Amino acid sequence: MRNYEGKRAAMGRWLYDGVIEKTVEIIAFDYDYYFELPGHDGRRTWKPYSLNVDGFLYYVRADGGEPLSMEPFQSISDAKAWVDAQPWAPIDWEN
Repeated sequence: MRNYEGKRAAMGRWLYDGVIEKTVEIIAFDYDYYFELPGHDGRRTWKPYSLNVDGFLYYVRADGGEPLSMEPFQSISDAKAWVDAQPWAPIDWEN
């Protein structure tokens, strides 16, 4: 059985409009999250991505919602680098 929640690999915080605290997480999955979701939920299927050497793919999740609809990352550092390059940066990473 798949763990559809994934496991938090990293978490950070940023301030929306310099005032409202928001969270961003890097979530590890041991499968390709979007490829294996049931088709009845209306999502378009993507090509399956290969897991990294540790058996994971990493997705970005904002404010506890669903992982962002984008290609997964092969490492936590790659996912963090993408997040840090977004307009909402800077991120205060906890781990």
